[in-house]
Amino acid sequence: MTNEHVITKEMIESNQIITVKYKYEEGLIQIKLDKTKRFIKYDLDRDISILEILPDDEIKKKYFLIPNMNEIDNINYINKNIYIPQYPGGKNLSYSEGKIKNINNSDLIYDASTKPGSSGSPIFLKNTIEVIGIHKQGNQDKV
Repeated sequence: MTNEHVITKEMIESNQIITVKYKYEEGLIQIKLDKTKRFIKYDLDRDISILEILPDDEIKKKYFLIPNMNEIDNINYINKNIYIPQYPGGKNLSYSEGKIKNINNSDLIYDASTKPGSSGSPIFLKNTIEVIGIHKQGNQDKV
């Protein structure tokens, strides 16, 4: 799962080949965006693309986490600590920490400060390491 602006509707519809770096030290693999062979879904409004990883992709499952796709309980998640690991711009691993400040439908608003190029990074609940979303964008004017 990543942002729709990372794996776009146009890329999916034209069966493009994407390059994935799934573990920083192990290099790159290529995946064809072929809807006849794998589950692929995109949602323009939520800016999410979901791509099924197949055994032929030769990606070890230990590098992937399954996100919680259940509805988020607004009351229970407000002020929870979050953690966002990221490879900003494909460079060195870094991370941000913050708290969830508000929830608007499926959008989490939080105060973690991320670096440019971190779009598509997972958002974890810090204490449970549960994946609850993906980072879309920062806003320098608001917290």
